[in-house]
Amino acid sequence: MSGNKRFEFESFQDPATLREQLASILDGLAKGQVRLATEDQEIVLTPGPLLKVSVKAKRKEDESRLSVKISWKDAKRDEETTGKSITIRS
Repeated sequence: MSGNKRFEFESFQDPATLREQLASILDGLAKGQVRLATEDQEIVLTPGPLLKVSVKAKRKEDESRLSVKISWKDAKRDEETTGKSITIRS
């Protein structure tokens, strides 16, 4: 993937709609491609073979928060670094 691209979206959703969106993300991860789009922006992500998952939960006063972060190294970058070798001599 060349260059940097950022996608951001925030809204209020009912639990059923959020469940559908999360199911679509899981389906995309299983198929090897996650496509996120709004009317004016789009990004296509290609998950690597190994995913890093971070889950955080917080409850404070009258507000609760659940954060799930999924990250990975792009396959192209992995191929670029694994094909290189080093020679070390004394």
